[in-house]
Amino acid sequence: MNEENRKTEGEHEEEKENKSAVSSAATVLENEIKVTVDFGSDVAPLSLYASPYDNFNDLRQHVIELNNGLYTCFRLEYNGTIMNPFQELSEAIDCETVKEISLRVILDHYTERESLYHAFRLLDNIRSGCSRQSHNAELGALMSVYPQLVRNQCGDVDASRNTSHAQFKDFSGEQLSLQYYVKLFEDAAQASEEIDCLQDFGLSAWNPVPPYWALQGHLFYLRVTVLEGQQFHITSRYDGYCVNQSSNTKFDPSPNPKYALHHSLSALLSSLSPKFQAGLADLLKSSGELDQTLKLQVSKVLQQPTWINTHSVYTADITRTQSIVCNPFLENKSNLRDWNDEIQSVREMPYANLQERVLRERLLQKTLNEFTESAMAGAIEVVNGNVPALNPTEPLASQMYIHNNIFFSYGMDSIGIFDKTGGNEASRHAVGKDVAYIRLLTQSDRCPISLLGTCLIDFAGHRIVAQTLIPGIFRQQDEGATQVVYGKVDGEDTFVFDKKLDPLLKEVSAILHLKKHPVVGNDGKTISMFTSMDAKGLKGTDGRSYLLDLYSLFPLDIGFLEEIANDDSKLPAYPHTLAYLRPELIQSIWETKLKNYAEAKAAKLKESVPKDELEKIPDISLNDFDYTLNPDVFRSDYKVPKDYEQTLKKDEEAVKAVSELLRNDIIPSFVKTVCTDESAMPVDGIALARMMHKRGINMRYLGKVAELAASQYGNDHPLVYLAELEMLARAVKHVFSNNIAKHSFYNRASSVAYLLCCIFSEDEAFKDSPVYKEYLQKIPSESFQTPTQVKESVAQNVASRFRYRIHNSAKFVKSPPLLRNICLKLGIQLLCRDYFCEPFVPAALQPATAGDKKSKKKKATKKKPSQTTFEPVLFYPTDILNILPLIKTCTPCSTLAREAFDACKLSIAQKDKNVSLSLLSESLMLHEQIYGILHAEVARAYCQVALLFYQLEDKEQALNLARKAVLVCERVLGFDSAETILGYMNLSLYEFSSGNIAIALAFCVHALKLWRCIFGPEHPDMITSFNNVAVMVQRMNNFVDSQKWFQASVDLSKKFFGNTLNTASLYFQLAQSMAFNDESRNALKAIRIAYDIYKEELGEDHATTKEAEEWLSKFTANAVYHAKHLKIQQLQPHGEASALRTHRFSS
Repeated sequence: MNEENRKTEGEHEEEKENKSAVSSAATVLENEIKVTVDFGSDVAPLSLYASPYDNFNDLRQHVIELNNGLYTCFRLEYNGTIMNPFQELSEAIDCETVKEISLRVILDHYTERESLYHAFRLLDNIRSGCSRQSHNAELGALMSVYPQLVRNQCGDVDASRNTSHAQFKDFSGEQLSLQYYVKLFEDAAQASEEIDCLQDFGLSAWNPVPPYWALQGHLFYLRVTVLEGQQFHITSRYDGYCVNQSSNTKFDPSPNPKYALHHSLSALLSSLSPKFQAGLADLLKSSGELDQTLKLQVSKVLQQPTWINTHSVYTADITRTQSIVCNPFLENKSNLRDWNDEIQSVREMPYANLQERVLRERLLQKTLNEFTESAMAGAIEVVNGNVPALNPTEPLASQMYIHNNIFFSYGMDSIGIFDKTGGNEASRHAVGKDVAYIRLLTQSDRCPISLLGTCLIDFAGHRIVAQTLIPGIFRQQDEGATQVVYGKVDGEDTFVFDKKLDPLLKEVSAILHLKKHPVVGNDGKTISMFTSMDAKGLKGTDGRSYLLDLYSLFPLDIGFLEEIANDDSKLPAYPHTLAYLRPELIQSIWETKLKNYAEAKAAKLKESVPKDELEKIPDISLNDFDYTLNPDVFRSDYKVPKDYEQTLKKDEEAVKAVSELLRNDIIPSFVKTVCTDESAMPVDGIALARMMHKRGINMRYLGKVAELAASQYGNDHPLVYLAELEMLARAVKHVFSNNIAKHSFYNRASSVAYLLCCIFSEDEAFKDSPVYKEYLQKIPSESFQTPTQVKESVAQNVASRFRYRIHNSAKFVKSPPLLRNICLKLGIQLLCRDYFCEPFVPAALQPATAGDKKSKKKKATKKKPSQTTFEPVLFYPTDILNILPLIKTCTPCSTLAREAFDACKLSIAQKDKNVSLSLLSESLMLHEQIYGILHAEVARAYCQVALLFYQLEDKEQALNLARKAVLVCERVLGFDSAETILGYMNLSLYEFSSGNIAIALAFCVHALKLWRCIFGPEHPDMITSFNNVAVMVQRMNNFVDSQKWFQASVDLSKKFFGNTLNTASLYFQLAQSMAFNDESRNALKAIRIAYDIYKEELGEDHATTKEAEEWLSKFTANAVYHAKHLKIQQLQPHGEASALRTHRFSS
């Protein structure tokens, strides 16, 4: 067998799995069915496409969405037969032969839940699709800029051309501001069109229905006031809605004979109020013009709320006070959910085929998201003191709570477990790692042991741990008995191990590449551990085995710990000693070693076997490959038997090698990649953290990253700036959290505003302002910190956590990127205004004058301020709109969706275009089925698949997906997130390639303005963006502005990378642009620089160098020609000068 054709056993199995995924996905897409839904009335039929594995309930939900909820209670009929809602299409029809079916809507009788759903769905429509919680924690999270950008442009090329010069000026100034944010919110407010349909809508005071009337089919009663001012009491019945004869003081639910019964509530209200009918029609029309993505509701746990917002109009709505009672979207509101059993039952579902895997992963996403949402709400109540503790006599750190069948505790070291490793700092770090490793194991289908549903909620300076309840955990144990069946027994230094767990834990260790190792307890007994010593196995009364306390699953980063132990730089001590290696690092090393092992084994086999016999040899087996790490090495409390001491040394050497590889190879390689590749440079701290984590680099190495970048590429390099920005924001987060946690809820806004002033003000005058006088008087003296002390605490935190000192912190004074980063890390939501440009005093704090009751003319002539006038401060308590909870959840990413996308890339690599296009569509379908549309992973899939469609030359599909990607990114990640900006950049390229130049320019410049706000004026990847804008503007024949964009691109490239090939290419384009503007001399200088770079980098004989030389000759001739004729022009009469114009070179 030829070497290039030989596959290892693992590669062979992977290829078979990918082919299976390809085959399954392609089959599903080929069998897609067109479904026509007939309402049998005035409503026009609907058309949609469905998969053979969709059930009729899925189709029913699609119909409800498409008809805007006008009909919600119905069944679907096919060929005269009412279909079972949970029957799949493939079970009802022959999907191989039938490609189109027609379904008929049969209106059904209401239940109370169905009727409530219908009423609330109508309420959503008349609220213009806003969430019922629009005034709660997610204020402003649904803002989408995309529709406004499209409306502003409308494809008008001239409009874009006229504004391009002004747009360029936005990038030339040095002062960073939030003015663009202010403009976005102002435009959004002007574009929002409020259409009133009703004055009042809610449950009547006559609820609940009396038994007698319940027997007549009454479900509940509504009270509605229409715009004409008339009030109606409406009965919800099993067969529809009708007006009854009740009033606010008299109960008479019998039908009013003046009005007819309607199956749809909207139909009834339309018959009662012409204004309602007209308003609803306008709403549905405007809603129909919106993308479906803008009308969907997004879960609170899936979105990143915006850090900046404006005050919303708060209107009276009785349904907000009734939501707990009558909201049909609250599942099981009448009883508590057994979260643990739900989560474990879903994890135990079969996953043998594609359909089972889709169902299992979709339910897992749904259940864990609902658990997280309930936990988030409960944690806020715990912090605010609205949930009684189970042990109220103990200190706050030790108190425990149960709310909605979820166990809550503070992430602090309440019983001294972490006394020797860092106390509360170590505990805070450990619970974060615990959630991350639960998510890692949950993501693997192979994990056979039960894991608790767990999430962390950081709110108002507190870290709350929320967990599902293990059955029997609070049951009193007999003396000497314990639920622990694996690991260390609480209160003792002895270990237990139930042999029944052996196969389960063996699989866990295989997933994580951990080594089975012996541990000796204080009783002298030796047991084998598959995980770290801290992990515990508990047996629940439900018969399941649970694995807990997973925070130390991976080995310590001994290189880092030794460095800080031997550090003589007088930096403060690191906060804790729980510095673990990341799982991504270990997985990467494992994959590299596996690949090297397979290649070495194949090479050895080739040498030992004659060529004519290679084809007869079976695939190489990798079963004997073993690379695992002992997670307990270098721990002071780790004891081993004497016969393991030599092996322990090898275990220590293996872990030390990983730590050295990380510090000496991976981190320097990361810095080199980011600093030399303009497209690799992250946009903000979130993107930087994702990039570092993907390579297995912990955030504690931010200081090392900054030092390496500064020593090799200069202190002014963007990576140094971004790393320092992220270190500052993380340090501020810890300082603020410790401070805010000491305050009651009514002092939080003042505390946050005061601390922000401490960070961003250039002096300390603000602390004497009347704005903070009352606040500073209320807080205890031991909690007070002066601005200098706050800044010193931040500097100490940076030095302690990142082993780094920021020497030039002046560049972060009045820095919008730092303000944004701090707010995102603390969940702070600010009022949208430009904080660092102009002094501002809120209207409520402006001093009253004697002329307040006089005319405006008299007030205007009053010059002297009153005695209460004070100097403006940067931040006021009224600027703090909200403090939001930040969540770390155990909800994993879908392995099936990822495998489907990998199958797409494999097919593209095999250059099978038709199959690739089909698989890309199927991959998106799986993402949407498992996650739903409004999810960050779906947005990323849209971006990636759009790029692949573009590479396959399906520009229309790429453009549609890029638009959806931007919409989902804005709704879920925020309108100014790094991924949203990248989405706009890609979308502008697709729009440009489709000929939509004006809107492409608008998208690109919008992304650049946001980019400047969240990073600063100079980012290496802006080189490409400036160049793209220049090409767009040039295509519109605006050569003057185009040259400015080209020049900006050249200047930035030369600053960051010097005379590289990319810089030469940019000089080449700049020279052509200058030629268009008749700047022959400057064009000649630019093309000469490009030629010199090509000559030095590529040599004289390279094709690119020769092409540049040809252009250099043309530009030289053109410059000589221009100079001669300019001289002749100066000698000739002025009247003939217009006939002598230079030629413009065509690019």
